[in-house]
Amino acid sequence: MEVHHHPDLSHKKKKFREYLLEFLMIFLAVTMGFIAENIRERISDRSKEKEYIESLVQDLKADTAVARRTIEAITSQMYGLDTLEMLLTPEVNKNDSAVYICYRQRLSIYNENTMNFSNRTITQLFSSGNMRLLKKQSISDQITGYYSEIKEVEAQKVFYLEYFHKCLDIYQEIYEFDSYHTKVNTRGEIVFPNIEYGKIHVVTTDAADLRKYKSTIEFTKRIVDSYRTDIQKLSGQADSLIGFLTQEYALDKN
Repeated sequence: MEVHHHPDLSHKKKKFREYLLEFLMIFLAVTMGFIAENIRERISDRSKEKEYIESLVQDLKADTAVARRTIEAITSQMYGLDTLEMLLTPEVNKNDSAVYICYRQRLSIYNENTMNFSNRTITQLFSSGNMRLLKKQSISDQITGYYSEIKEVEAQKVFYLEYFHKCLDIYQEIYEFDSYHTKVNTRGEIVFPNIEYGKIHVVTTDAADLRKYKSTIEFTKRIVDSYRTDIQKLSGQADSLIGFLTQEYALDKN
């Protein structure tokens, strides 16, 4: 007959020191894992933060470049409006040279010169909740302040467009088109004819109508000037913000 030996199921009781050591090892492993994950997240956040700032600086540089061109165009428009306002008198058609100059100022009446700001990065920062990535409150404040100022410029842009369209309404009442037809070339571009002395004239020389036109032009000129001033101010802020962010994040200055 076979004899079966039952295993000894009794275990030797561990000492308290062994339990403590096991607990410390588990605690240390969990803690180190937590610390490692935090370090990984911080490195990732810093990388994302710098990427956002670099993209934001590129947006700001694009804004300042567009602002310079817009300011130049608006300044030219203001000169044109000023000249047209001065020449629109009941006697304008008696002077072919004055009429010629009036026709040359047509661009100031029908050319809209507004600018659109680059907002791709700031939109992503706000919509994704990643403004939290910015390491300093001063950085967040300056960025938020700049984009808040854009809203003020956009509000002035509304007035600019309103008066621009008022000038556009009087465009056809000032200029005579029967003797000044444009042509479309083979590339689909409008070609303006050469202005010939004696063949064109200002349509309306009624004093009351001209006062109305000049009043509209005067208000437009002032609003255009205000819009230009706002863009100049914001462009200066953009330059300052670029310098500030470049220094804070040690970015390439090129």
